Amino acid sequence: MRIVLPAGDFSQSKNLEELAVELKRRGHAVESFLAFGKKELLGNPERASEEASQADLVVVGICDNNLVDLAVCKAAIESGGRVKLGLLSTGYASHRHEAFVETRAHADLVILSEQGACEETQRLFPKAKVVVTGDPIWDQHVFDLQPQEEVAKLLEIEAGECVILAPLVRDTVRDFLLAKDLAEAALLLKRKDGVRPRVIFGLHPGDKPEGKEKMRRLASSLSECIEVPIKVTDRNADGTTDIVPVKTTDIVPVCNIVVTSISSVDTAAAMWEKPSIAYLHWDADEHLRKLFGDAPWQPTDVDMVSSGLRKASAYDLYAQIKILLTPEGYAFQKQRQEHCYPRPTEKGAIIRTMADEVEKLFR
Repeated sequence: MRIVLPAGDFSQSKNLEELAVELKRRGHAVESFLAFGKKELLGNPERASEEASQADLVVVGICDNNLVDLAVCKAAIESGGRVKLGLLSTGYASHRHEAFVETRAHADLVILSEQGACEETQRLFPKAKVVVTGDPIWDQHVFDLQPQEEVAKLLEIEAGECVILAPLVRDTVRDFLLAKDLAEAALLLKRKDGVRPRVIFGLHPGDKPEGKEKMRRLASSLSECIEVPIKVTDRNADGTTDIVPVKTTDIVPVCNIVVTSISSVDTAAAMWEKPSIAYLHWDADEHLRKLFGDAPWQPTDVDMVSSGLRKASAYDLYAQIKILLTPEGYAFQKQRQEHCYPRPTEKGAIIRTMADEVEKLFR
């Protein structure tokens, strides 16, 4: 079987990269167009479209960075059903993505990570077989992690500190707003409650070098102003700056709480049973509405594995952190995390299930 796999954003590219390996192992011919969140890595839409028109199947990652993705979808649709159209919808609410509306009447397969999105997805894609496989990236949340003792040493975590992890999203405005408000919330925890906070900003792996440098300088300035230790991490750090070379998901097991803006790291938090807050300040909230309208945000409004703060202030964030750091304040969220995102027990099982579903289209 000849298969084309395009994706523009980082997580979908990682998923399809793993799927390509598994499908090749099974003897299929696979052509990938994966940008990993970097526009300069985007392939040529015309070439991708040509490859898609000659394929048996395309599996397209639903992404924001979607120039090549949409060209491949168009080629599959214009084949009149000869080229099967599959969609990978492993990002929160990505099944509602407005850029992919035209695929809804044509898709043959939609692969989801969460059961909570299944019913709505089937309504939106009436022709498609909708399957829930989990997200292959979840394996990275659990298996092959850097030892916790090494991570704690790299981050200079001291006994008794409250480690607050904030994964960033490579959007300068949203990252700066989250950083500023979280620093203020950490200062309130220190002054009002005697907490010893340590803040970790996890850079997005798809961010550009200039964006990473801006965050490094901002973190340094904030740390000096509020006298709270702040570290910046990057899985790709080369040791030439004080950015710590560690993956964001490797930090989750050693932190006390996770504060995200729009990030899949809240899934890792759920699997490691760490309190989680989706801090959707005004700009992040507006970004979500542009993409998905007024539909509910799944982690906070459907699964309830993360506490949602929309258009909130630094004081609101401080108050919610304080609540979730108590056993009684975290109890309900912990129960929802255990139900919605049980920790994987077998490495590679999710990607094998995904490949099985792809092959079933031709049985």
